[in-house]
Amino acid sequence: MYDRIVVPVDGSDLSETALPHAVALARAMGSCLELIRAVAVPTLVGTMNEVALPASFDSTDETRAVEDYLEGLAEPIRQQGVRVVCKVLQGAPGHVVTQYVRRNRPDLLVISFHGRRGLRRWLAGSTAERISRRAPCPVLVVRPGMDEPGR
Repeated sequence: MYDRIVVPVDGSDLSETALPHAVALARAMGSCLELIRAVAVPTLVGTMNEVALPASFDSTDETRAVEDYLEGLAEPIRQQGVRVVCKVLQGAPGHVVTQYVRRNRPDLLVISFHGRRGLRRWLAGSTAERISRRAPCPVLVVRPGMDEPGR
């Protein structure tokens, strides 16, 4: 039923709470997990005639660090017999994850919800909520504190 399960992570422990749920489903169904993470590209600076990235930005180092992070998550999952693919996306997380899911049509999206409420949610918004509303596939949203499947 779920051949491909996509799990966006952002480097936080909270985003990784979706992993045990996705892994349990993938193991039970023989699914392939796709771990994805967006690398935000800095805003361009300059004038209309000259545009450049800030001097401190090195996309190669940033991308390599994210690849290492994803592989660090993937290896223990692979040791459980689950196929895992890692993808680094370039751009604003909410936008590029939504584009990726729309373009690649996974069978399931498993994402954690940071649980912001009130003013913090209004100011910061919810990337998970924006992605899940625009996803063309079923979405499993994991709330904070729901680390263990079946809980």
